[in-house]
Amino acid sequence: MDFSSSCSYFLLLFCALVHAQGVSGAWGSLTKPRLPTRTAYDAADPATCVWYGQCSSGPQGMLNCPYNGPPRPINSSEGEALFKELCPTMLDPDGQVPDLCCDYSQLRALQTQTDNVRSMISRCPSCLQNFFTLYCEMTCSPQQSKFMYAKEIVDEKNGTSFINELAVYADPEFVGGVFNSCRSVQFPSSNSLVIDVMCGTAGSNTACTPQQWVSYMGNYQNGQAPFQIDWNVTAGPVQNSTGTEFVPLAVNSYACNVAPTNDSSPCSCSDCVDSCPAPEPPPVPAPPCYILGIDCAWAVCVFIYCGLSAGFLAYVIHHWLRQNSGSSSSSLRKESPSRSLEDVDYIMALGTSISKFEEAGARFDDLIQKFFFKWGLFCAQHTVIVLLGSAVLLVACCCGWIFFTVTTDPVELWSSPLSRARTEKNYFDQHFGRFYRTEQIIIRPKNTEPVFNALDTTIPSNISYSAIFRPEFLQEIFAMEEHLLNLVVTVPDKSQASGSRNVTLQDVCFQPLTPQNKNCAIMSITQYFQSNVTNLQMTQMDPDGFFTWATYIDHAMYCANNPTAVKDLGVPLPCLGTAGAPAFPWVVFGGFEGVGYGNATALIVTFPVNNPLDAGKTEEALAWEKAAISYLKAYPTDNMTISFMMERSIEDEIQRESQADVATVLLSYLVMFVYITLTLGQYGNWKRCLIDSKITLGLAGVLIVFASFGASVGFYSYCGLPATLIIIEVIPFLVLAVGVDNIFILVQTFQRDQPDSRESIEDQIARVVGKVGPSMLLTSLSESCCFFIGALSTMPAVKIFSLYAALAVLIDFLLQISCFVSLMTLDAKRQDSSRVDFFCFIKGSKKTTDNSPGILYRFVSRYYTPFITSKMVRVLVLLTFTGWLLASIAVINKINVGFDQKISMPEDSYVLNYFEAMDDYLGVGAPVYFVVEDGVNYTKVKEQNEICSGSGCDPGSLLAQVYHASRGAAWTKIAQPASSWLDDYISWLTPGQQNPCCQVFKNNTSLFCSSSEANRTELCTPCNVTFAERRPEPGDFMKYVEFFLSDNPTISCPKGGHAAYGQGVKVINHNESVGASYFMSYHSVCKTSVEYTEALKQAHAVADNVTKTLGVRVFPYSVFYVFYEQYLTVVMETVENLSYSLAAIFVVTFILLGLDWYSAVVVVFTIAMIEIDLMAVMYWWNIDLNAISLVNLVMGVGISVEFCSHLVRAFAVSTQGGRVGRAQDALSHMGSSVLSGITLTKFGGIIVLGFSHSQIFRIYYFRMYLSIVLIGAAHGLVFLPVLLTYIGPPVNKRRLQDQRDRLFMGDQRIDSPSEIHDDLSKPPHGRLV
Repeated sequence: MDFSSSCSYFLLLFCALVHAQGVSGAWGSLTKPRLPTRTAYDAADPATCVWYGQCSSGPQGMLNCPYNGPPRPINSSEGEALFKELCPTMLDPDGQVPDLCCDYSQLRALQTQTDNVRSMISRCPSCLQNFFTLYCEMTCSPQQSKFMYAKEIVDEKNGTSFINELAVYADPEFVGGVFNSCRSVQFPSSNSLVIDVMCGTAGSNTACTPQQWVSYMGNYQNGQAPFQIDWNVTAGPVQNSTGTEFVPLAVNSYACNVAPTNDSSPCSCSDCVDSCPAPEPPPVPAPPCYILGIDCAWAVCVFIYCGLSAGFLAYVIHHWLRQNSGSSSSSLRKESPSRSLEDVDYIMALGTSISKFEEAGARFDDLIQKFFFKWGLFCAQHTVIVLLGSAVLLVACCCGWIFFTVTTDPVELWSSPLSRARTEKNYFDQHFGRFYRTEQIIIRPKNTEPVFNALDTTIPSNISYSAIFRPEFLQEIFAMEEHLLNLVVTVPDKSQASGSRNVTLQDVCFQPLTPQNKNCAIMSITQYFQSNVTNLQMTQMDPDGFFTWATYIDHAMYCANNPTAVKDLGVPLPCLGTAGAPAFPWVVFGGFEGVGYGNATALIVTFPVNNPLDAGKTEEALAWEKAAISYLKAYPTDNMTISFMMERSIEDEIQRESQADVATVLLSYLVMFVYITLTLGQYGNWKRCLIDSKITLGLAGVLIVFASFGASVGFYSYCGLPATLIIIEVIPFLVLAVGVDNIFILVQTFQRDQPDSRESIEDQIARVVGKVGPSMLLTSLSESCCFFIGALSTMPAVKIFSLYAALAVLIDFLLQISCFVSLMTLDAKRQDSSRVDFFCFIKGSKKTTDNSPGILYRFVSRYYTPFITSKMVRVLVLLTFTGWLLASIAVINKINVGFDQKISMPEDSYVLNYFEAMDDYLGVGAPVYFVVEDGVNYTKVKEQNEICSGSGCDPGSLLAQVYHASRGAAWTKIAQPASSWLDDYISWLTPGQQNPCCQVFKNNTSLFCSSSEANRTELCTPCNVTFAERRPEPGDFMKYVEFFLSDNPTISCPKGGHAAYGQGVKVINHNESVGASYFMSYHSVCKTSVEYTEALKQAHAVADNVTKTLGVRVFPYSVFYVFYEQYLTVVMETVENLSYSLAAIFVVTFILLGLDWYSAVVVVFTIAMIEIDLMAVMYWWNIDLNAISLVNLVMGVGISVEFCSHLVRAFAVSTQGGRVGRAQDALSHMGSSVLSGITLTKFGGIIVLGFSHSQIFRIYYFRMYLSIVLIGAAHGLVFLPVLLTYIGPPVNKRRLQDQRDRLFMGDQRIDSPSEIHDDLSKPPHGRLV
């Protein structure tokens, strides 16, 4: 597809422009052209002819007879009619045919030999008219002797003579006008200019001049001119070497934006720049915003920070002055570190009545605690039932691994099945086939010394060229290609007796002209030499054989400027490759500027390989690619540097990278496992260290974490939802973070608990579960809901991750609150009976366990908590975190969106070398196809004009809009006009030529007669086509479309559509209508995600605008769209995902904290701060925003819940005195568990990831995970406690009332907040009252 369109398979198109020194017009029913002004010749010196009639034939056409006499009348009605058709500008003012210097036979030759030229330039009537005028004047002008003469006349033995060389003088203004009217005419099938073909060695439109143009067409060496024609473009009277004076031919020409006849149109914008409206100015990027020389975002944030800081400091100072002026008893009571009965009575007296929310909240909280108490009691008392039941359910879920599949297809990972790019890709694939597999090699010589083209002449090509043209280097390229072409691999094949078959590149490559030509299309400099290394030795000598006129370097430069040529003027070789496809220089050469192909520093070899729609049928291509990779890896690089990539390379390298990092990931988990198992235990007495350790329990807890992950994967495998590598790498980390935190909270709360003397282990564990279960439920349910909400994402990778993570977290919670509770009960009984951990059959010291708090707990409660809640520190903390937040907001809009594909590769990957070489050397972007869906009635002229690009087409047609976009390639990223099967088909079908392209067999008019048919003149007849308004009649349009699409391009019919459009046009309804079709252009070179995304946006803009005009959906398709479309929406996707996640957390927190909206707001606000600061770290640490980082951001929300919710709930349920006291209470009891359960556990494992060889691990996992943990810990353990001291939710009056009642009932003062909380859920003798 890309190569069948990008490689124009037309052969040399002007084939015999000068066979009869003229051009066929076939103007049909055109009215008389406006008469051009001619050179005024001296009437006293009448002109004579230079030739008349044809006397001989040469290898390349008929030769004219010399004649030095007056012009003659044609004296033939057929001749007059033919002259009026071909040369209407030469008629007399009354429309009569003047006496001429050509006869009917010359006019017939003129018509026959130049049919293909008209098909090339007929798109532009002015160019066609001017071109005919130029050659008609030279061929038939009655003033011939005034501007040309026979330079060489050959006398034959039979007495006849013929002209063998002609000299022509033409005025620069006239020739320049003809040239300028034609220089922009497009050749649709190749996205190239006709002038590139007609200018020989100059080739490029930017390099060709009018003199070079006519000189090349008159050069006998071009293989088409019947004899040498020396054009001399000069002004004023000139003399030749004999002193004869000539007046250069000067005829007024028509500018391309002027219609040459009354019923014709000017050339379209696509073929004539002067017909185009003024180009739109390039979009001016928004100027950077500065305030006083500072970035606006920073300036606003600094201003806000100064205002907030001033207000806050004013409040602090005012509050401090009030306290020091004599504090009231009420203030003393509110800030009391503990709560007495009088304090409760006093607070209740000050407050309002208990609200319904407070009443409902307190009751709901009690209900949850009672539920968890009963559940904990059940699990503690029925350990065997719980463990067996859990095992059965886990095994049932894990059996789903039988159906486990992993998605590695990037399209399936990053593009939603319902996304625009994905649906458009599917449409393209189903109608035109999948984009080709591209195998590409970039080769640079190590010897960079330039090579000199040592010719025996002083012609301009005797200059130095880059080292890529060194013969030994090129010979090695030939050898490498030949080896790859002959590379044999074996693939399984049960139909063969041996069970396998051999496959070569020939079996899988793209063959544009099959079945007539089964050679592989190869984009390489070797195609200029027909893949034959011996052709490098070919040279071209001068006609006398004395000196070398051209070498292989001249041929390479000729082909670079004229890649579709069928014959070089110098070395007699064609430029078209063996498959009939041209090798365009911007595809073959690398590292050049402009059109300086001789200075290229690299050669590029590209093999397009077929890519079946059924991905399962690509095994042959995959096998060949694997063998090619092995060959190129082992290729000796003594003389060259090779960078290459096959279609399978990226997927192979990602898989290799994942396997290589297994050890790193396992080591990371091992570090966390060791930490968990060692730190869960109490080690107060060294004699009981083996008894008080929790290695077995910690290991069981870790196994539960992985069991929950396995159950989640198994469940979704049952559902047919494939996993991804992200799930395998990320979710265990996430579940471990969540699960370990709950394990530490559960175990450490039990360890610090002081049991009642009458209380059994089961009752104590039930009470602990009733105490911490609601907090575990809060965090786990918040996280699970957060991830389930994240599953609404349109990105498959994010959706799949969210679903797997949500279920894994939920299952982990259920297992911890059931299975782990039972295991903790068994472990507590083991410890109580003084049995050694892990080896429980061994009894140790019976000395009682020291239940005193651990070192970390003592540090947090005795030192850290008082420090962080001191007045000065609290002020500094709020100022610091506020500044951090505003600084993060200032840069959050500067995060780069995209993904550098180099990061996905291992550091030692050969693909990295290719990516670097691609950035340095490739000069062409990806093809872009503008697809017109089924629904256009191409038989209607109106709808044809809404699409086509030639003369008479709508200025706002599809192809015109693509052309307008290509004029601003720097910002539209559309580099070229689009190819057009419609324009080429109309040209191919146009009647009136002597040898038209569309012909059928005389004996069976239903069969197409191709231009390559032998004896075509005798066997075939032109198609019966009727044209009206330069368009075929509706009935004729569909009649011959299939013929056009099956016609291979040839010299006589260069616009055959098989190669360029055979796959791009779908004929439906039994050949009654055209369905879907595409029009191909190119994107300019894109190197960054921003450029790729901009290219996608601009192509969408063009297609959407055409859709509005055409009324049928038009869309652009390029192979990279499905990967980069996500970046158009990833910012909004991120905002929506995080917003929905925060909303879910708010709702869950609000409900589970007893309808406490105040606490819910504090939790959500803190988590939002963490996410904002995390995104700022992405900017500062060069982490792009894409699907991977979005997954980590969503995961960051879940982990942040662990840092915040436990602490906020502890604060909310605390009845300690004042906000400061409640914050101290919450931090003392929960801070150490959060610190040890998440922060320290994860920190050790994350540090290991920093040593990974994978760049993607180090950037997206190490950097982001480390940031999540450190930022989360900073906010959860530093900022949040301080924030609660200022704006923490007020104490629930219903809880205070319950405390008052409990104090009276117990007839005792309970000063410890933990005792108050314990008493709420501790029934006498372990049973609920």
